[in-house]
Amino acid sequence: MAFEQHLRDAIRINRDRRRVYAPFGGAGLSRALVFLERLSLPIARAFERLARTQRRRALLELTFVPMKVARAESPTLYRGLGGRAQRRAARRLLGQLARNPRRARQVLGALIELEELHGAHLAMSRHLVESVGRSQAVIDRLDMGGVRFARALLAVQLAALPLAIPLDARAQRVHARGGGILVNDLPAIVF
Repeated sequence: MAFEQHLRDAIRINRDRRRVYAPFGGAGLSRALVFLERLSLPIARAFERLARTQRRRALLELTFVPMKVARAESPTLYRGLGGRAQRRAARRLLGQLARNPRRARQVLGALIELEELHGAHLAMSRHLVESVGRSQAVIDRLDMGGVRFARALLAVQLAALPLAIPLDARAQRVHARGGGILVNDLPAIVF
């Protein structure tokens, strides 16, 4: 239940933290995140059902990390609004990743530079890039068994990339007011 559990934990975290982020204008974004996570649950359940073999179950466990997150009240590093230039550059980088998931490390590094340059977080973009990078790393270590299943999982993650920039833009408005939405709510994913 790695994929489904990851989403259920995210739903719980976002519901619990809605009250914390409401004074900073983040309640609407919290509701939107819960909505998107709930929409993703049937996809997660489908993958869980397909993971009948021990190998596929292990692939799910390797791909999805536990939701270990920072305290909601933790301050953010940046409080800026990235603006059109940051969004355009980030969109271009995510497009490169969609075309070649093996570029996840380079894209992640470039996103971090964009955050520093504009003084504004791209937390959801970074989270999805890390997730894609982890999935690609799992695929690269596989022999022939389970590759199609793992690539299907990767395709689902790549399909979510267009959602990242609009969510980051909304989150930046909350960061500007002192709320840590997304930055404190997403686990670090090592790949």
